[in-house]
Amino acid sequence: MGSLTTPGGDLPSGVVTFLFTDIEGSTRFACELGEDYRKVLHDHRRLLRKVFSCREGSELLTEGDSFFVVFANAFDAIDAAVTAQETLTGHPWPTADRWRRPARPRVRIGIHTGYAIPDNQGYASSIVHRAARVRRRPR
Repeated sequence: MGSLTTPGGDLPSGVVTFLFTDIEGSTRFACELGEDYRKVLHDHRRLLRKVFSCREGSELLTEGDSFFVVFANAFDAIDAAVTAQETLTGHPWPTADRWRRPARPRVRIGIHTGYAIPDNQGYASSIVHRAARVRRRPR
C-alpha cells in the first residue's frame, strides 16, 4: 500500500519535473536477502528521502520500493537523481557470506518534464504516466 506524503496545496504547478524510482529485481532481491531485506529497504528509503528533500523535491507517493517525487524544475530533479545514485553507491550496505555481493540495491530512476496542475490529491495527467514509463524502459 502506498502513501501520499505531500497533499496538493504546496505542490509546484505548470512546467514541473517528475521523478520515479524503482529497485531493479526487487522481488528476487528480497527473496535473496530474506529478513535482511527490511534493513536494506529502510536504508534505501531514508537515503533517498534525504536526497529528495535537500533538492526541494516533494514526495508524492511511495509504494513498496518505489518513489514518485515532483520538482519545480528539471535541474533539481537531475541533481537529485545523480546524488541519489552516488549516495546509494557510497553507502556501506550489509554483506553476508551467502550473498553474491553486498546488499546494495540497483535503483532505476526515470525523469520527465511537462505541464501539470495538482489538485488536492496530487497530479493526474498523461505527463505522470509518461514519466512512469520512462522509469520502466529496459536498458
